Amino acid sequence: MIPGIVRPLASVLVLLAAAWVWHSSGDLPASVATKFSGGRVVHHEARESYRLFMSMSVLGIPALLVLLQTWLPRRFPRLSGIPFWRYWFEPERRDATLEFMEGLAWFVALLASGWFTGFHALLLRANAARPPAFDTPALLVLTLGMVLGAVAAPVALSLRFRRPR
Repeated sequence: MIPGIVRPLASVLVLLAAAWVWHSSGDLPASVATKFSGGRVVHHEARESYRLFMSMSVLGIPALLVLLQTWLPRRFPRLSGIPFWRYWFEPERRDATLEFMEGLAWFVALLASGWFTGFHALLLRANAARPPAFDTPALLVLTLGMVLGAVAAPVALSLRFRRPR
């Protein structure tokens, strides 16, 4: 599953998202409205600071997630979060276990990158409005999707690594 198309496809998607965030941030005003409360702007940030922070979030957080979720189980299997890890990391099951863990890591990385990219799109729209106005219901939908995906990951882990017979 992973060696084929998933790893390069997921990598390209994250890189494209980061490139889009970097490029589209140039369309923002010099002072970006980044926090809203009660329909009003409560915080501004310099465009270049925002651009760097958001691009690094879209790229860096997924990279860190993949690194930790693939390196940690290889180095310290007991810290993998896998139930009955001794059984699943026995030599005859280790490769399949690590492959599944990498696939799950890329899923979580795409979730994180997607959330930051979606949030950036909402901020682009908010800053294009006069006066700036944030779409809170859209953020709730975006966050709900992230939460559902974040819940699905440990469920998939538990289902895949059930109690050995």
